Amino acid sequence: MEWLTSWSYVDTDFSMFPIYAENETQRMWYRNNIDSSALRIKVSNKYNRYPITVNRMTIACSDEDGRVASDGCTLQFDGCDSVTLGPGEVRYSDVCSFNAEAGSWIAISLYVKERTKITAATSSQSNIITRIAAQEGGDFCDSEYVSGERFIDEAREFIALKPLYNVVCCIVSSVEVYTDQPVSSIALIGDSITQHGNWGEALTARLYDAYPGKVTVFNRGICGNKILHDASIRTGFGMYFGINALERFEDDVFGDNRVDTVILQEGVNDIINPADGMCPSYETIESDDLIAGYRRLIEIAKRHGARIFGCTIMPFKGFREVWNPDNENKRNDVNSVLRSGALGFDGLFDFDSVLADSSDKTRMTEKLTADHLHPNKEGGRKLAESICLDNLITKRSC
Repeated sequence: MEWLTSWSYVDTDFSMFPIYAENETQRMWYRNNIDSSALRIKVSNKYNRYPITVNRMTIACSDEDGRVASDGCTLQFDGCDSVTLGPGEVRYSDVCSFNAEAGSWIAISLYVKERTKITAATSSQSNIITRIAAQEGGDFCDSEYVSGERFIDEAREFIALKPLYNVVCCIVSSVEVYTDQPVSSIALIGDSITQHGNWGEALTARLYDAYPGKVTVFNRGICGNKILHDASIRTGFGMYFGINALERFEDDVFGDNRVDTVILQEGVNDIINPADGMCPSYETIESDDLIAGYRRLIEIAKRHGARIFGCTIMPFKGFREVWNPDNENKRNDVNSVLRSGALGFDGLFDFDSVLADSSDKTRMTEKLTADHLHPNKEGGRKLAESICLDNLITKRSC
């Protein structure tokens, strides 16, 4: 028997655009692929500067639209229905008896009564969250459906700046289930291309359809993240882009429980951020710097006994003003080394070849991207379909 992550996103720092919750119910839901009779929730106030009190949190089976068919189970924390997390505090709920079946949808609802300033949350572009706005508020944790505005008060400024993002339940960091089944655990780590979920969720759906009860996938992507350098205040988003992947990799991927396979999609921000004014010019990197970063990440994964797959860096010409011949040469140099197999990845997913325009390899195919940097839903689907699923499943789940 062991605890395995059934769903997860990364806590990020929203202190530049605080969110206020008051008399508000939030609900998120996800597709589970592990058979289990017990689960626990990891709640986090890791980057928040203020305490957060959640007056009630429930978990229930739902449909894929987040509709709950019956009353759920109220989660407890040291025997209490409510939980208060101090600044930086991370903890688990009490273990809850709950029948989680592979292929089922699970909904988590929480209620915040008093006006609370939130400067950290988990974010996702995926349509897996609705919320009750303060003026329509109340405890709707047991309601069939939770509807209302996602963004209120100061968060409107955030959504105007970053319209691709939703804010997931303010303290829910992960769901872990207790199981004795042989399950392959796969972590996706990267930047916004991973965090958006367009390719990761398409891949997850393929894996869950092909291997019901045999694999679990969770997302550790952070928008704007880089391999070699931390977020810069010059971005206007503060520390939202997170600490560098070399520092966060071990904790974000291996900190909670077993991971068999890692898919690493990252590196483009290291190349383009100096050209975009998103960081100081002294953070300009060379292709060899990025290659050395990949080597260190591979070493960490191997130290944990995990396989690690890499991804080539996709084209970005047309995204703002970041493209220039020097940056394109860096991208091509890194991709050449990745394709050579010299770094020691257990496999490579050539995302560049999948999405590059056939008439101009410096650009993504127009219909597969919304902004010339990020794959859209269709682009994400094509990336997911380019991956051989059998390569990702370990003997553990056979």
